[in-house]
Amino acid sequence: MKKINKITCFYIIIFIIAILIKYSLVAIVNPDFIIREIIKDLKTYPFIIIGIIFLYFLYIKIGDFFLFEEQSFIAEKYYKIFFFLFKKDITYIGQGMSDFKKGKYDDSVDCFKKAININPNNKEAYLCLSIVYASIKEHNMAIKNAEKVIELDPEMNDAYFLLGISYLQIGEDDLAVKNLENTLHINPKHAGAYYNLGFLFKKKNLISKAEEYFLKARELDPIIDSKYTLI
Repeated sequence: MKKINKITCFYIIIFIIAILIKYSLVAIVNPDFIIREIIKDLKTYPFIIIGIIFLYFLYIKIGDFFLFEEQSFIAEKYYKIFFFLFKKDITYIGQGMSDFKKGKYDDSVDCFKKAININPNNKEAYLCLSIVYASIKEHNMAIKNAEKVIELDPEMNDAYFLLGISYLQIGEDDLAVKNLENTLHINPKHAGAYYNLGFLFKKKNLISKAEEYFLKARELDPIIDSKYTLI
């Protein structure tokens, strides 16, 4: 279960106190109205709560839109407001991704770790940590966090892909092949997995098999050659 932070508890307590004060005043003015008031609130508050939840997720989607449209500055402002209101793990992930896109790797790692402190079972936070560590060539840390993702969700194909790439980078070719094949087992249309398997098979001098995988990768993603530098 996710931890409820102090600010959220404060809002809940204030809301409960306000309701109690309202009913107390109604009881003082006209005790006969108290049942009617409770019934009216039972009809009203569920819609209010649903509206708040809807706005909550809409706000997240707006922040994500600006983040993935390369508007990191605007996304960052959104997430900072969210920090103040909720301090949820998802807001730290959004801020961490914003920092990552701007090359602020230490700050992004810090955000993802804060998300994990709030929710130790947040697989997205571990996956993002693995991505950052892989990007800065701390491959052992990338592997550690990707393995945690798989522990939490064995069907997370991106975690297997990150494991494959990280093992490839440290020369563990057999483990790289195994994890890239696991990626394709879950997602048969993962162009990156085909491409890197092609490279690994080429290293093993399995030329025809390598060409087969390169061809499949290019069918799935015609510009994939521009995304990878084969070593």
